[in-house]
Amino acid sequence: MVLFISDLDGTLLNNDSAIETRAVEKLNGLIGQGIHFTIATPMKPALSPPPTSNEKPTPPLA
Repeated sequence: MVLFISDLDGTLLNNDSAIETRAVEKLNGLIGQGIHFTIATPMKPALSPPPTSNEKPTPPLA
């Protein structure tokens, strides 16, 4: 199993606190190949930006 973990601020999110369309496409391509994806952030869940309808994160969320 391969697990890809990404931070949010300054890594996955742009200056508008959004995930670029290209990044979503790339992540969904990796997930489609069986690679697991999740985020790790020091933000409290209530303060984290909600996922868009275009991304397909796989548990666990760290």
